[in-house]
Amino acid sequence: MGLVSVCIIALHLVLNLSLLSTSASIIPTTLEGPFKPVTVPLDKSFRGNAVDLPDTDPRVLRIVQDFQPEQISVSLSTTYRSVCY
Repeated sequence: MGLVSVCIIALHLVLNLSLLSTSASIIPTTLEGPFKPVTVPLDKSFRGNAVDLPDTDPRVLRIVQDFQPEQISVSLSTTYRSVCY
């Protein structure tokens, strides 16, 4: 037997042993974890300074009709010329 054959047999042996050892152990879930799961209410200060815009706000009104694509422009500049041609 050559060195390659011995390496292949050793690799098969290691892989088979690792598969046998992992299949016997069960991976615990979070429900079986170290503590009982608890649901807490959302903190009202979580929103920060966010403001929900109404559907009638001109900044969110759809200009196109039916199912047509809309173009979205994003700019990192401070002037309006960066997005207006």
